[in-house]
Amino acid sequence: MVDKTKDLTRREFVQTVGMGAAALAAASPATLGLSMPSTIKNGMGYRILGRTGLEVSEVSLGGVAASASGANLIRAALSQGINFIEAGSNFKNALAETAIGQVVKSMGIRDKVVILTKTANLVMDRLLDASSSEVEKAVREELEGSLKRFQTDYFDVYLSPYAANSPKEVTFAALQEVLEKLKKEGKIRFTGFSTHYDYVNICMAAIAGGYYDVIMFPINIATLQPRIGKIVLDAKKADKETGKKRDPEERPILNVRDVLQAAQQKKVGVVAIKGAHEAFLPLFIRDQLKNEFAKDTKLSFHQFAYRYVLDQPQVSSISMRMANMVHLQEALALSQKTLKG
Repeated sequence: MVDKTKDLTRREFVQTVGMGAAALAAASPATLGLSMPSTIKNGMGYRILGRTGLEVSEVSLGGVAASASGANLIRAALSQGINFIEAGSNFKNALAETAIGQVVKSMGIRDKVVILTKTANLVMDRLLDASSSEVEKAVREELEGSLKRFQTDYFDVYLSPYAANSPKEVTFAALQEVLEKLKKEGKIRFTGFSTHYDYVNICMAAIAGGYYDVIMFPINIATLQPRIGKIVLDAKKADKETGKKRDPEERPILNVRDVLQAAQQKKVGVVAIKGAHEAFLPLFIRDQLKNEFAKDTKLSFHQFAYRYVLDQPQVSSISMRMANMVHLQEALALSQKTLKG
């Protein structure tokens, strides 16, 4: 069969979005996914993080931008209803963990905050052939460093592997044995992993394996709507073939609907990342998407993109990078927003 989209120009790609998005907008609520019922407290929505039973804010503070100079932003986020923090041992060269830990301690709210961090300095595929003792040593060293920086005795959710690259990493018996030891020692409460690339196969393998409580992977309009994903991928391919400047980062755009359904069935908590990332939603497509799905609203593009993800009933929270107070205020307003306004 001839691929009729191969020779389309970028302008033509943009025009086809309107046709596809209009059809999707006319679909039934069951097709698009109804928003999971949330507990609303002081304007913030809260959801249960899968089988962990933890009640987390549907917007989580993405710690990748956190630093000591941003202590006021962290404090403001925690004071205004965000109770879920997502960090990693390599964020800002580990300074993010230190900055967040200092604020949480100074506010005296450790028992009211759900902290998630990751073994971000471990290259897990290099440990697949290591002995059990070597795996344990590497994970313990990583964990102890994070605990010290956060000034806490435990993590609510500990993600390992970080940025998993293959199903082998999320079915790695030696790693899971170490994590179980750490749970029994009271240093972590629940386990999870993150993945950025072959995320459909990796998540499905992990869900089938039954071990992990929480999964974190890219969820956005492009990964939720195959037609949109195809438009973006075809546009990038056309740019590459004509020598035009491509979007800054190459990422696979995969259909995650089956993953969300499988996670819901197994009561696995889902944390969304890359909700408005340019690698998935390039600049050329943004105005058209917002016009089709959130026309006549005052939502910013980022609010629209994040709200769309939160309208998926299987998503417990979406991690947002907040670099300034404007980002925070937009995030705090999300629970009160809909795609209609």
